[in-house]
Amino acid sequence: VRLETMRGERPGMTTHHVERLFVYPMTVLFTLIADIESYPLYMPGWRAVRINQRSPQRLEVEQRVSLFGLSVDFRSIAALDPPHQLRISATQFPFRTFQLCWQLRSLCPTSTIVQADFDLSFRTAPLNRFADKMAPLMLERTINAFAQRAKRIIIAQPSAQPGPAGSAPDHGQSARLKPVRDQNRHGLENPGGCDRD
Repeated sequence: VRLETMRGERPGMTTHHVERLFVYPMTVLFTLIADIESYPLYMPGWRAVRINQRSPQRLEVEQRVSLFGLSVDFRSIAALDPPHQLRISATQFPFRTFQLCWQLRSLCPTSTIVQADFDLSFRTAPLNRFADKMAPLMLERTINAFAQRAKRIIIAQPSAQPGPAGSAPDHGQSARLKPVRDQNRHGLENPGGCDRD
């Protein structure tokens, strides 16, 4: 795992970076990442999600997220480039910039580098100072939660894999945002890594 923090291009914005090697195929990992409606099941801070509009390359998302003790409802755009990248971005108050970008790079059919970049800036200086301290921990918890989700879901059964990015399940969220409760229980198995000469 590699974790980095860098100053962003604009004042008050901090960019955080983490990457990890997964012994799963890139396309399957991307499908899991692109299932944003399941984020409340496992992603730290994600409380509720609703997809308002959906297309193969773009989702309009409404979500409730807890950040640093604040509960925030906001809308975002998720831009998909399957199976290489998913970028979730928003500029709605209290954010000046909120951007979570997942990038995947295949090393071989069974091994993938997953990279997450988190750009965050608020409209107030006190929140920015707090974000500088807490965002790296938040991003590390996010990649750890994703790793646990991958172990539970991807390898267990073909029917347990999440649906395509453009057709994620509804989870019963229609008229209003609702937290999702995880009902899945799957076994595990070791998928192995790349073949070696």
